[in-house]
Order: sequence, then structure tokens, then C-alpha cells
Amino acid sequence: MAINGLGGKSFSLVDSSSYVVLAGSAEQGVEYGLSSISKNVNNFLISEDVERFYTKDLPLLFNWQWSDLEKNCYPFRINRTYFLRKNGFEQLLNEIKFYPQSKNSHIIIHLGEELLKPISLDTVKIMMQQADEFAREMKSTILWVLTGDLALTLFDKLRRFNQVIAGLVTVATEAASQTLFFDFWRHETGYFTEVSCQVTSHTPLTLKVYEKLDSGHFQQFADQNEVLLTQAIVPSDTKLPPTYQVFESNEALFVAVQEKKAATIVFNINKKTDQNALAEQCFQLRKSNGNWLKIVLKNTDGVIRHKDECLFLTVGVNLILHSSTDISRLMSQIQAIQGYKFSRPLPPSFAEVLSYSQGSSEKGYLSVFSFIDEVFRHRETAVNTGVSGVMVVLTLQKGLDAGDVVSLFNVKRSGDIFTATEKHIYIYLNACRENDVDLALSRLFRLSLGEFFLFHDVFSTELSIEEQCRVIRKAAMNGDVQDYSSQIKSSNVADLNQSQARSTENSKQEFSDFNRKNATPISLKVKNEHE
Repeated sequence: MAINGLGGKSFSLVDSSSYVVLAGSAEQGVEYGLSSISKNVNNFLISEDVERFYTKDLPLLFNWQWSDLEKNCYPFRINRTYFLRKNGFEQLLNEIKFYPQSKNSHIIIHLGEELLKPISLDTVKIMMQQADEFAREMKSTILWVLTGDLALTLFDKLRRFNQVIAGLVTVATEAASQTLFFDFWRHETGYFTEVSCQVTSHTPLTLKVYEKLDSGHFQQFADQNEVLLTQAIVPSDTKLPPTYQVFESNEALFVAVQEKKAATIVFNINKKTDQNALAEQCFQLRKSNGNWLKIVLKNTDGVIRHKDECLFLTVGVNLILHSSTDISRLMSQIQAIQGYKFSRPLPPSFAEVLSYSQGSSEKGYLSVFSFIDEVFRHRETAVNTGVSGVMVVLTLQKGLDAGDVVSLFNVKRSGDIFTATEKHIYIYLNACRENDVDLALSRLFRLSLGEFFLFHDVFSTELSIEEQCRVIRKAAMNGDVQDYSSQIKSSNVADLNQSQARSTENSKQEFSDFNRKNATPISLKVKNEHE
């Protein structure tokens, strides 16, 4: 074959053998079929659309001239009616045998998607067995060129036919990059297996391999270009590509994608969405449909919290898009992940994911030992779900008492906890990234940080957080730390207002009657200004 990069012998076709090329595009399949034509032997072109081969400009493609091949290249047009009859392919091979040029020849058999649809897998196997017998009898080479999305789905099935085919290669294109995956290939000096190559086109086209990739299993599916999404994501009057399907709700979408293997599905999520229920559906789809399925979440209002993002990513979601992502950007993001395989490991069960994601409901001030216990509980959750957490150490200004400062913190979110020593305030912010610390502190502390603290340090790694916990535990064990719970409680404005209300209700108001018997009324007259 006219392919360079792994050596000429590696891509050679051995006599008395059959090879299979699977290509999603008919144009690609035709190019690879033409690249196998040789001037040194007789060539037969068998296709329902023979003209497609003759439309190629060979001087630009392979630096050949059709005049060089007209003498030893014989085209055969497939008649679909006769071909699909019982033993139709066998009769075609018998017809070719009548030509003396078929001895030691090279035969290209092109089957497009429309011709493949009515043919069952058992029939394909029988046809390849018949072709292998023909190749051995005539000492010829046969190159099957199967094109279309349906052809790509035959990859796993054709791997089992290695007794009757000597090579299986898949052609795939992502953007401008073309990839060949050789599952196995017999050449003059042996075999090579599971080799992926990126291919570039030159003028003249030689399909030169410029990079050899790591070996691995390569797959393509008929539904890999399909995108299924909900109506809430699509603005009115939006024109979507033909590969997009719109469903009324997340539930309808979930039912429709049960049999999909490599499609992209987009759920919408908003403030009213039951996130645990949606996460469980994503987990079920990832478990049942496999890692080639692409699962995307599109937020339609508000912002998904970091903790919830980590939950969805843990259960198998590929991508999360926020409310600011318009429909055009959504299409670009979907295109960016198509063709990729989900590679993160999944937890054993969704119940286990929920147990890890719950974390702790504690918030606000805790004594030192309770604080340390809660930090380690949060860190266990972080390890299992990927939720970020940071430890912030605030150093007090000289002369300030920690007991007076701790009452100034206003903690509203569960998981945000803090404790204090004589000179430092220790805060653990759960589900918080390091670059969000300043914003979080401005919401936690009622006044300006600079007036009470010299500086603050942020610790985000596992080892650094553990080290800070050891520091405050050691200080507490030495008796250098006191419990500030009473100061926090006494400064709680809500509790103070409630106690005042209770004291007002319990107190009885007494009224005294003052009767001044000797008082005499006095008449007052306003003086006129002219008087």
C-alpha cells in the first residue's frame, strides 16, 4: 500500500490473504483502496459506485496516471438486486474467475453504508470466508473497503474473523487529524498488532505516518455524533444541526438514552432540580452504557456549588457548563469532548458516593479537639469526592484578645468551622478553592481583617493541613488554649434579642396615679406682636 512511516513491508499485502479497511467517510475509503493499487499486477475494482474511484485526480493523489492503470485495472459495478440474493457474492467471485487476469491479482471490494444495511453479520462472515477461499485458490490479495458509520460499528465483530482476514484497520477523523488503528496486520516478515498512527496528507498524497502513538484499543460507534439534550437548554428559534435531538425533560432524556453507547447527552440543572436524583441517573448511565458515553450538565439558572460539581464528576459526568454558556458555546464544548473516553474510576455504588459527599453539618466555633475531628472528617470526604478544602490561619494583632475577636465571625454555611488559640484563629473552609479564600473571609468576618490580623496563611495540601492540626493539638494538650464558647454565646445577637423578648413578656408593668389636689389651672394668652 502507498503508505509510508512504519516501513514498506509493514504495510504490504501478502498473497492469498484478505484485509479489511473500515472508514467512516466514503472518500477516505476510496483513497485507501486506490493506495493499494499496484502497476505490477492486475487490479479489480468492485463497487456499487465505481465512478467514485475514477473521480480522484491520481497525479495529485499518488503521482500516477490513469493511462498507466487502464491496461491492468478492471472495474466491476455491483448490481444491488443480484448482489443481495442468496449466493450473490459467490456468483460474483465465480464470474471474476473466468478472467485469466484474476490469477495473482489484487481485488478491491467496496461496500458502502446503503449496501451494508440489509446484510446481516452472518452473511458478512460467509462472504469473507468465500473471499478467503478465492484468494487462496487464485493466489490473490483482497482488500475489503467498508465505509459509513455502520461500517465502524463492525470493528469488534470483525476482530473475531481473524481466521479469514489477515488485517483489520480503522480510519477515523477528528477535526483535521486522521487516525489509523491497526488491530492486526500480517505483512511479509510477520505481524504487528494494536498500533495507532496519526496520518497527514501531502501533495502528492502519500498518507505518510508522522507519529506513532501508544498501542491501545480503538473504538468507534454509529451514535458517536448524536447529541441529545433537553428543551430548557435550547433558546426559542434556535436552529440545531441534524445530529441534535431535543427532549421535553430530563426524565424523557434519561429514558431515551438507555441504549446509547457513544452519544453526547446534555441534562439541564436549575434551583428546583433534585441534584441527588440526577446524580444517581448519571451514575446508572455511566455504569450501564460504558465509558464512551458523554454526559454533560448545563446549568440554566444560578451557580452550581463546588461540592455539587465534585459529586457529579465523581459519578461519571464529563463536563459541567454554567448558565453563562450560550448555545453556540455549548455546541463548541460538545464538539471538544466527542470521541474521548471517560477514564476516571467509578465508585462501587451510588450509596457509597452519598455517604462520602454528606460531610459534616457542623459550622461556626468549635473547641480545639472537636475542630480537629471535624477537619479530618472533611478531609476524608475530600479524598473520596475531590471536594477542595483549605485551612486558613489568621495571626492576631499584638494586644488583641482572641476571646474578643472570635465573636466577630459570622458563619452561615455548614462545613465552615473555626477555633482559636492565644495568638491565632484557625478556620477550615469546606468545599472552597484556594483562590476563593479572600472572598470567603470577607463574608465570614464582620469588619476589616487588617484592623485585627497581621496576616493570614492558607494551607490546601493534605500534609500542610495535618501539620496545622498537630500544632493546635499540641498547644491544647499543653493547656495553652482555652474554650471561647461562652464568649461566642454571650455575643450572639439573635440569642440576646430572644432573651430580651422573654424578659419583656415576663415583666408586669405597674402604673401609679398622681393626684395633685392643690394644683390651680393657669390661663395663657398669646401676645400680639403689635401689642
